[in-house]
Amino acid sequence: MEKQIKLNENRSFIKYILYTLITFNIYHAFMFFKMSKEINSISKEGKRTMNYLLLYFPFLLGNIIISVGNKIEEEMISDTGRLLMLIFFISILIWQYRFTKKVGNEIKYRNIDYKFGTKTFWLYIVILYVILRGLFALLVDLLNLEQPISTIIAFIPEALYCVYIYKLIKAMNLLNANENSKLKNVI
Repeated sequence: MEKQIKLNENRSFIKYILYTLITFNIYHAFMFFKMSKEINSISKEGKRTMNYLLLYFPFLLGNIIISVGNKIEEEMISDTGRLLMLIFFISILIWQYRFTKKVGNEIKYRNIDYKFGTKTFWLYIVILYVILRGLFALLVDLLNLEQPISTIIAFIPEALYCVYIYKLIKAMNLLNANENSKLKNVI
């Protein structure tokens, strides 16, 4: 019989924010990597969630290509990097949708009283983050807004993305606590 390990049911949103800032977003990728492994180990559906790092590192590579292209003023390199980042950004959105759906399905399956699922994804990620971020960037450009107003406007969609992360962390804590309680009953 495979040895079951205790799953993390004490993730903290505050720690997530601090560690993500300190590590320049690396902790964000690490947390999604760990949560995808956890949902794969407890999920009752057969499909496995792809490793988040397989999407995250190519996204970083696109960022690096853009930076290099901008520094040497090579437009083709910058455009290639932007195209890569767009492709990987869309891939990450698809991955997050599937991951959110899987977490939401598992919450429903276990009758855990918490609202999280694809509606959460559409509201906080697509509508409030992606669309607002684009609209706010357009607004800053059109009105030619200067610092600090442009920074404040750019922060609003980021704060809304954090609401999604908060809800996700809580959902995973609840799922992991539920799974850990089953482990205690077996032992």
